[in-house]
Amino acid sequence: FDVKFYTRDTYPHSGQLSTVKCGILESVGMVAFGTRQTFINQGVYRPGMEGEKSLSGSWLSTPWNEVEVGMAVMAGIPILLVKDDAISDGIFDDVISESYIYSISAKTEMKELEHNQKFAEWLSRIRD
Repeated sequence: FDVKFYTRDTYPHSGQLSTVKCGILESVGMVAFGTRQTFINQGVYRPGMEGEKSLSGSWLSTPWNEVEVGMAVMAGIPILLVKDDAISDGIFDDVISESYIYSISAKTEMKELEHNQKFAEWLSRIRD
């Protein structure tokens, strides 16, 4: 595989979305990492709306995950989400269920990947 890495340092000072879009359109699959980016000591999710809940000691991923994975969804490529077990917001919410989105824990040992069913399914999709 020819891997394209995107980190905060990778993004140019202008044309950030176009750069991501071009990389995704040249790709046959995506791996998105849901890591701890923002810590909520005390807060309220969806204040005054249905589903309101208190947050205490909660972690959120970067909002860039939503943009990047959303573009990959539009491109129709298989997506592997590798998430920290403390992350459950947005695309990393466990209720997300799509036939081309697979999720594994960041604690998964590399040597166990070949026996991981979700990884194997994602890999078979990008090999088609």
